Amino acid sequence: MKRTERLLRLFVCLSITLIAETVSSHSAQRKWVQEAQVAVEAPFKVIATPMQDGPRAGEPVDFSVELQNGKSQPGRTTSDTPVEIQLLNLSGEVVRTGNCTIAAKDAGGKCTVEAPKPGVYKFKAIPKSRELTEGTGYILIRHEAGEKKRFAPNSIPPQDRPKPNARPQRQETVVKPEARIGGARLLNAAYLPDDDGPAPAPQSAGDCSTSASRGAASIVLAINEGGESGGAFRAGLEYATIQAFFQAEDGGSAPSDILVWLSQDHGDLNRQPLVIAKCSISGEAHLTSKYPVQTSVAYSVVPGTYPIKGPKTLHASFVRPIVGIGVVPNGKQTLSLIDRGPIVVSFFDADGNTIPTDLNRTVKFVSASSFIGAKDPSVTLKPGDYSAETVLLPFWLGAGSIFVTADRLKTATHEVEVVGASVILVCLSGGLLGALVLYFTAGGTIYSRIMVGLAAGIVLTWAYVFGFLPKVDSTIAHNFISVFVVSILGGYLGIKTFDKVLKLLGW
Repeated sequence: MKRTERLLRLFVCLSITLIAETVSSHSAQRKWVQEAQVAVEAPFKVIATPMQDGPRAGEPVDFSVELQNGKSQPGRTTSDTPVEIQLLNLSGEVVRTGNCTIAAKDAGGKCTVEAPKPGVYKFKAIPKSRELTEGTGYILIRHEAGEKKRFAPNSIPPQDRPKPNARPQRQETVVKPEARIGGARLLNAAYLPDDDGPAPAPQSAGDCSTSASRGAASIVLAINEGGESGGAFRAGLEYATIQAFFQAEDGGSAPSDILVWLSQDHGDLNRQPLVIAKCSISGEAHLTSKYPVQTSVAYSVVPGTYPIKGPKTLHASFVRPIVGIGVVPNGKQTLSLIDRGPIVVSFFDADGNTIPTDLNRTVKFVSASSFIGAKDPSVTLKPGDYSAETVLLPFWLGAGSIFVTADRLKTATHEVEVVGASVILVCLSGGLLGALVLYFTAGGTIYSRIMVGLAAGIVLTWAYVFGFLPKVDSTIAHNFISVFVVSILGGYLGIKTFDKVLKLLGW
């Protein structure tokens, strides 16, 4: 009968514990769902777009910079967002920089950089805030407007070409000075023909004969990088941009449509083929994926008469779309002065579901006050890890905040309150009782015994709680009974307590 009762009590205790943990887990999950909705709506990336199509060397290049949320829609913040634009050559060397600021409550702004020498350059829009991801892309810088250009053999130089829409000059016929044939006098005369001739046909909207390239050219292909570590994109939230450029030696545009046929092994393209339209110098397509995957894109260019510059295969990496940081325990955490409170950090996606990281991530725990701190200020997670764990250590009574940060994610704030008036009272009571025991057993002065006993009780309790004494289990140390017993021993040992603790500390 007694055995049955014990089993029943054990079952009830386990059930209560399981229910409590389930309720706490569901509460945290509901909170993460709400936070995920807020995170997707809030800005988390900066997008930069060149405002000129093929700017020329030596001219200012304007970039439109915009804050975007998880739905690729304009986003706004309550504070200014400084942004740096970098132009890099294909070797990765920074050749030009520019700075601008997206004003508070504005979705975008404009950055200006001086164009370097002609060529294809990678650009980065780097926000000062580490909670935002950077935007990348490529831009073609053409030759200066007045620069001498190369033309195809046997082509007509520009100065000798007829101006478009110019009327032909009237032909003037002049006879020789007057002469006489017999008695008749011939008059000098000049005349203009009555018919000016047929006027040239007007230039059509698609006719770019004056700007189209007539010299050698090549096709440059590139794919941008995502804002995640290693240039990855968040699956389902971001897209990779495939760009094709018509790079002509004379700085001209494409004389006809150029088709770039793309073949990807994973993901979806928003257009097929990618087209560099006639009279243009570039074209682009977007590659998306709903799932984490490594994507490869093969391509072919029509017409095939242009040489191709770029990797043989384009690559893009899509990872699980982590949008926020979740902290357990949920809500405000209350710790006793002798507690060591565990804290667990997880990541959630746009639906509020807990997911592992696909990349190396460093989670940092930063205390905003002197009342509380983390045992491990930073924890590094490897791909596949679900959570980062550490222990909070109280230092004194009061309330404080722990900021949990990770690059490219919004900072999570965890509120903590340290209480312990009762702990201090228990510690002093134990020290006093130990001092009285020593006084009645060994004699001495009552006041000195009490003073030394109180101090010794506090010191030994501190060493016990924070693990300086050997063979101390934290689950045993961090309760009021243990504090009371240890403080009694400290008060009884008196001055010997200080020698013992100093020896343990190696002093």
